[in-house]
Amino acid sequence: MAKATYRVRETKDRILATYTGDLANAAEKARQDLRREVNNPDIEHWQWLAGQAQKRLLAHDRKIDRINTFLRIAEQELERQNQGDGQEVAQ
Repeated sequence: MAKATYRVRETKDRILATYTGDLANAAEKARQDLRREVNNPDIEHWQWLAGQAQKRLLAHDRKIDRINTFLRIAEQELERQNQGDGQEVAQ
């Protein structure tokens, strides 16, 4: 009995599925591969990592926004102080 294999290729507009050997054996191998992928214990870790990365990226973006806000306010205040009589404004 020959070894059965399958292959799936994706292009922009279609999916091409091919097999060699016995179709029933290739389908069973695909079922086994699907079960292994669905029950892959590493995926939980990768999902956790993706969540952590997303949280850190959002925190990074918020920090940049806060710094930009401070700089905008500081530049306005410095401009106001330079144009005014030199008195400091209490905050």
